[in-house]
Order: sequence, then structure tokens, then C-alpha cells
Amino acid sequence: GAAALGGFSSLPITYLGGLLIGVGASLATRYFTSGLLSGLAASLPFLVLFVVLLVAPRRKLVERAPVVPRGHSGWTAPWQIQSGFGLPVLTILLFVPNFAGIHLADFSQFLALTVLFLSLGLLVRTSGQVSLCHISFMAVGVCAFSHLHVDHHWPWFIALLAAGGVAVPIGALLAIPAIRLSGLYLALATFGFGILMQYMFYSEGYMFGPDATGLSIPKPHISWLGLTDSDKSYYYLCLAVAVLVTGGMLALNRSRLGRLSRALADSPRGLATSGTSTHVTRVLVFCLSAFLAAIAGVLAAGALGQVGGELYQPINSLLYFAVVVITVGGAPWYAIGAAVGLTLLPSYWANAEATNWLQLAFGVVAVLYAVTPSQRRGVPEPVTRAIDRLVRRHSKSAAQAVTPSDSPTSSSRVRLEPGQLRSEDIRVAFGGLVAVDGVSLEAPTGRITGLIGPNGAGKTTLFNACSGLNNPSRGRVLLDGAVVSRLSPARRARRGLGRTFQQMELFDNLTVWENVALGAEASNAGANPLRHIASSRATKRVVTQRATAAIEQCDLRDLVDRTVGTLSTGQRRLVELARCLAGPFRILLLDEPSSGLDRVETARFGEVLQRAVAERGIGILLVEHDMALVTDVCEYIYVLDFGRLIFEGTSAEVMSAPIVQAAYLGDDGALGTDDHRLEVREEVEA
Repeated sequence: GAAALGGFSSLPITYLGGLLIGVGASLATRYFTSGLLSGLAASLPFLVLFVVLLVAPRRKLVERAPVVPRGHSGWTAPWQIQSGFGLPVLTILLFVPNFAGIHLADFSQFLALTVLFLSLGLLVRTSGQVSLCHISFMAVGVCAFSHLHVDHHWPWFIALLAAGGVAVPIGALLAIPAIRLSGLYLALATFGFGILMQYMFYSEGYMFGPDATGLSIPKPHISWLGLTDSDKSYYYLCLAVAVLVTGGMLALNRSRLGRLSRALADSPRGLATSGTSTHVTRVLVFCLSAFLAAIAGVLAAGALGQVGGELYQPINSLLYFAVVVITVGGAPWYAIGAAVGLTLLPSYWANAEATNWLQLAFGVVAVLYAVTPSQRRGVPEPVTRAIDRLVRRHSKSAAQAVTPSDSPTSSSRVRLEPGQLRSEDIRVAFGGLVAVDGVSLEAPTGRITGLIGPNGAGKTTLFNACSGLNNPSRGRVLLDGAVVSRLSPARRARRGLGRTFQQMELFDNLTVWENVALGAEASNAGANPLRHIASSRATKRVVTQRATAAIEQCDLRDLVDRTVGTLSTGQRRLVELARCLAGPFRILLLDEPSSGLDRVETARFGEVLQRAVAERGIGILLVEHDMALVTDVCEYIYVLDFGRLIFEGTSAEVMSAPIVQAAYLGDDGALGTDDHRLEVREEVEA
């Protein structure tokens, strides 16, 4: 909390913040001795931390490194292999009551924690977010269930679903810091929230209460369903819920929300500039994860019968997070492995040294995971290729399944409505540095417009201002005559503005097909929560048509099933372009798209751009250092230097202009001497 007041950078202010928090906590112990605020003294540091992280400017919360490591495998075993492992596991679980004996309740706990780890994995492993308060969701679910079922006599299953529903708005509340924070700061915010829950709410009557007796969580007794309050009957109930949740998670991973979540983990910026409101995606994932965590809490508590707040210490959330991150395998295998490690191993290996050995093993695995390069954490590529060949996975890829009526030729030649992107007097400053100063330009449809200049001239900064990734201090951006300066990147994308990046923003753990298809699908999802979850058959058909057309146009058919993270730089550039071409964009901002391509690939790339403009009528604003490509494809060119527009005209006019040669070509230009170039620069500044 003190470090947050110091902006995580100033030791003197941190010291002062520590004094203020200490004095405030001391005063709280004197003036707040009962009720909700009785826990204020103990929770004040975490309350300060949570509030500061919510209100601090984003620029002061700079990420150093990702908290959730992401590999570049993106590969999942085919369903034949998954079923080959899944059916024996399910068979064993069905016969557990026949051999478990006194460990049967621990097996019920194992199934409940499997549900918990699936919910946490959806948040952490699938969407790349962080939660260090999942134990709090479990506590909320347990308390809500006990009060509804025991105190108010709600039916068991209705109380179970309602308990999950009570956790949903709390998950939505936690999505607020997730919208503006990431990585370490989101981890701090969620952990602080969990400690706030413990100190301020656990002792309240609507949770565990002030006494130490805890809450009763009875097992269901429903005769017409064959359920009794025996451990065996309850185990099979937990198994049914675990199987149902597992099937739901597998289906979700293949759904639109699953694709959006995985794309969010790899590149939130790339997803937003494709048209999806990432805020909606984050809120949906947090709410669903909180719902399942609350259900898991009730199932785990039911195996015990009586629970108290001491079982839901916030530090356990950190343990759950670490276990989910380091456990190998995809869904549901990481959840099963993590649950085995935390429940069944301690149950069967219960001696004085077991805890020490298990903690040692956990530490060794965590350290080995941390020092292993991300590229080597997944399944080795030779193994994945061998498995794919074995089950003939490539026999029917998404692109090859397209019907003749969905041919790329007909789809790619649908002409778009005319439009125009215009910047007027754009000025962007970072502190005392002016990166773009008073730039106005136009990029209409039906034309490739160039934007050139030396490194550091402000080209990418101008692109970011046009696409909504930074806010100009002056000027405005218009799209089709409407001012869009205050719109988010996603809303600008849905209005027809597409974007590629100098540092590519691809979804590395998705396949080429999924990356390109998201160019069309992301805009359709937009900001509508229902469209995030599912899409109609007609929409799927349109997405397939557009993705197929873009893949054909960029000559990527042979790569559709490859994970993007395994491709070369040149191939990745083409995938990013194809994703833009698949979207409903009228204006494309292409930031050095030929970087990494050889001469032949660059020439082919130029042909793709020209054909897209000719056939569909799109407009392109192209930032490029390859002058041969610029002069070949651009009809009109703007030149930036030191953030200012120094020249504009046709390619012939630009190439022959002395001021451009001085600024862009340096000593190789026509003006030659440093003194002469200095005079030109002074003239431009004047």
C-alpha cells in the first residue's frame, strides 16, 4: 500500500505513505471497534493499494514483464488422442467408491478442485489475465449457499446455482481493475481485494459470522434423483458436475468466446484494433470464472460438512494461481493434475515428512518452469507433427472445407462503400517530447497513400493517434467525415479502420486460419456480450468466406493449420495483412508490412495490395521504408520529419524534391552537405 502511494518509484513518498497508513490504522483501532469497519485497521494497507491501482493514471503503471507466461505452442492434441486418455480416466473415476474407502471424501474434494482449476484456468491460461482472489469467490459461494439452503430452505440445486450467481457481480467488480490493469498490477489489485474480503467481511453475519462455529453445508438428499446424504452419493454428484463443467470448458474453447479469450491473451491490442471490445471479453471471462469458482467452493465444502473462514485464507489464492500456471497440459488435464497434487497426494501420502517433500517438489517444478524458455514449454514440434500425421488431422482443414459457392474470387470482389480517413492538425506529445506536430493528411478509399520519413519521424505515433491507441493533445481524426477522435480503437475498427503493426500484434497461440478469421469475427462480436458468446450460422458462413478469400489472396493456404508463433517473420507479416483483408475495413493502416520479406515476397506483397484496392475499393495508408515498394504502389505520398509534415505529392514529385532528399536520404541525397541540410531543416521549422 505504501509503495502504491509512492507510485512504485519514489522511496521518499513510499516512506511517507507508510507513515500515513500506519497512523490511519492506529486511529481506526480506536474509533472503529465494531461492525463492518472493525476490520478497517488490518485491511487499510490493502484498501489503499486497491484504490490507488483503480485511480492511478495508466502511464504510471508500466509493465516490466508479463506475469502469466505464454508459450508459442498453441497445439492441442486431436480429439482421438484426448479421448484415448479421457475414457480410461473417466472409467477409473466411476469405480472410485469401490476402492477409495476412507479417502472417498478426498476424491470429492479432488473433483471440486478440478472445477475450481478449470475456472481459474479459463481466466489465467485461456485469457491471459490474473486473479489472486479465487479463494474469495469460493468463500462467497459457500456463504451464499449456506444462508439460502440452510437458513431460508431453498432447494439444494437452486441454492447451488444461486450461490454461483451471487459471485457473478463480484467477478464483474474485479473486472474493473482488469480493464485498466494487467500483469503485476492486476495481481496486486486482486490479492488486495481478497485480503479486504477476509478482514472486513468474513466476520459479518451474511458471511461466516463473528463466532467460530462456521457454516453448515449439508449434502443433498433428493430421493427421486436417487441422491442420499451418503459420501458415495455425494461423490457421484461431484463427478457429474465435474464432467459437465469439463465438457462445457472444452466446448467454450472451440466457441467464439474461447477464440476471443485466447486472442486476448496473446494480443489485446491486436484484438481491439480488429473490432472487439476487449472490456466486454474481460468482464464475461471474469464473471464466468467467478460463477464456477463459487460452485466449486460449495462442492468442496459439502465434502466437509462444516466450514469456517479459516479455510479460505487469501494466501491460498496465490498457491492455486501458481499451481495452475506450472501444471503441464491443456484443458482439462492441467486442472486434473493440479487437483491431484493438492488433494489426493496428501491424502494417500500422509506422514510427517509428506508436506515437506511435496513443498520441495512444488518449488523445484516452479523454478524449472521459470528458467525454461517459453518456446520449449510446449510439446516439441516433431512430436506434434507426428501425431497430426498419425491421425490425419490435416485431411480436412478449415480452408479446404469451404464449398465452391464460398470461393474467394466472388467474396473478395465485393466492393466496399467509399470513405476517407483524415487527420487534421494532429499533435501528440509525451511529456516534453513532441512526437507529432500539426500533421494533416488524407487517405481515401480506392488509393494507396504513402507515409514516409526517417526513423523517429513520428509515423507510428500518427498511426496510433488515428487508430485510437494514443490521445492527441490537439487536432482531430475523421472517418468518412465523422469525428472519431474520442472513440475507442475497437469502435473505430467497427467503423471501417483496420490496422497492422510495426511490432506485429498477432495471436501467436492460434492457427493461421483462426488469426485470419478473427479479422472478420472480431468486428461481428463488437461490444455485444451475446455475440461474444455465440454466432449464427449465416455469420459463420460469412466469416469463412472472408477468411478464405484473404488466405487465398495472401497465398497462405498451405499454412492454415500452422500455429502463428511457429512461422517466419515474412509469413507472419502476410498473416497480419490477411487478417486485415478479412475484416470489413475500408481503410487499412499498414505499418512497415514488408519488413522481413525478401525482394520476391515484397513484389508479391505489392501486387496483393494493388489487387485488393482494385477489386474491393479499399484505401490504404502505408508506412514503409522500402522505397521501391512505395514508388511502385503509392499514388500519393506524405513525408514526415521530426514529427512535421515537410512535403506531399505524387511519388515522382516526392522523389525529386530536394527537401525530401535532405531529410530522408541523408548524405546520399542530392543536397549533400550537412550545412545545406541544416538550412533546409531550419526552413521547415520556420
